[in-house]
Amino acid sequence: AFKFWIGKRDILVHGGGFIGTLWIQEEYMLRNMIKFFPNNKIVVLPQTITYSDDAIGKKELEISKKIYNAHKDLTICTREHRSYEFGKKNFENVNVIEIPDMVLQMRVNNEPAKPRNGILLCMRADHEKKLSNEEQDQIYEMCTKYTDGNISYTDTFDDAYVSKEGRFKAVDHKLNEFRGAELVITDRLHGMVFAALTCTPCIAFGNTNGKIKGTYFWIQNCNYVKYIEEIDDFDDALKEVLESSTRKYDYNHLAKEYMPLIGILK
Repeated sequence: AFKFWIGKRDILVHGGGFIGTLWIQEEYMLRNMIKFFPNNKIVVLPQTITYSDDAIGKKELEISKKIYNAHKDLTICTREHRSYEFGKKNFENVNVIEIPDMVLQMRVNNEPAKPRNGILLCMRADHEKKLSNEEQDQIYEMCTKYTDGNISYTDTFDDAYVSKEGRFKAVDHKLNEFRGAELVITDRLHGMVFAALTCTPCIAFGNTNGKIKGTYFWIQNCNYVKYIEEIDDFDDALKEVLESSTRKYDYNHLAKEYMPLIGILK
């Protein structure tokens, strides 16, 4: 019945970081969709591709290559250059293009409703986490030198159910948290992106598959956002973002990068 309802319509798959073995259940979902609709045009919005280097990763990659390359009209958008190069190399019959993360074009109110106050930590707790618990504790201790104790935690992941009608409200509530902070420290991709959109000074650390570093490439012109690899670079990065003279997010800077996707969707 579902296949009959879709018919010959084009299929748009949401973006994210689930192509590969890092989030294998989502990879299975995408494979099944590609196999189930062999004649439909399928466009996968900007993705990170991550297959592990072990025997399991190599086996799963071969399965994905066989399924992806067999489709007649499949486009995969990749959101950083590493994923783009990997996709072009392995999915030779797929239209692989490089497009920034979709959220980077989300129009938001970047004026804080009240004076900014304190430091907001948005840190991973899953298998994409690169920082150790000890390093996260060290970051917290370093933060205490720069604030009177107003340090709070948030996350861009929430396992609570959000209704379709409540989605915009939930996103705006999250953006308000970032909007109200003097500084954001994060190792989540969209923690960094939300800080950029709300013009909030931000220090971003890497995760296990490099997607934060890859996405930072698109917004490195934001002088109030700084990506670093090592905790030893924290103090210099903090000084740089807090002393940034211009805090304004430029949507036009990336607008042209989405034109290949717009052309495909048209």
